[in-house]
Amino acid sequence: MARTTSQAYRHFRTVLALWPKDNLRPETQFNEIIQRGIERRYTTPNVVDEAKELKQVNALYALADDRFKKRVSNNRVILQTFQASDQQQFPLNGELLEPASQPTYFQDLLRELEEAPTRGWLQNVSKKLSGMFRFQ
Repeated sequence: MARTTSQAYRHFRTVLALWPKDNLRPETQFNEIIQRGIERRYTTPNVVDEAKELKQVNALYALADDRFKKRVSNNRVILQTFQASDQQQFPLNGELLEPASQPTYFQDLLRELEEAPTRGWLQNVSKKLSGMFRFQ
């Protein structure tokens, strides 16, 4: 099927244009990688299963739109109605978020993820070197 006449191909182009940029790894963008695969798939003379491709596009739309996160936040009332035994069985509290071996692990991780896109080359090298050697 010619890619210009394919409905799935047009949807792939649309959803990949909506995909957010990855500031943490600017040299490797998800939408560019997927776009190359789509171009390769639609330029080969093989017949493309349109229904299967539309399911893939729908999954990409769901991820780009953050539908799963919205579904969880909409069901917060349902989540709050768990029985006390369920909450005791699967707790998400300080013990889990502050492991005894490294209590500030998750705060440090979030700080690193926020700082990483703004670091320069020299700061990245120094961070990498400091991570290789651990002084007590």
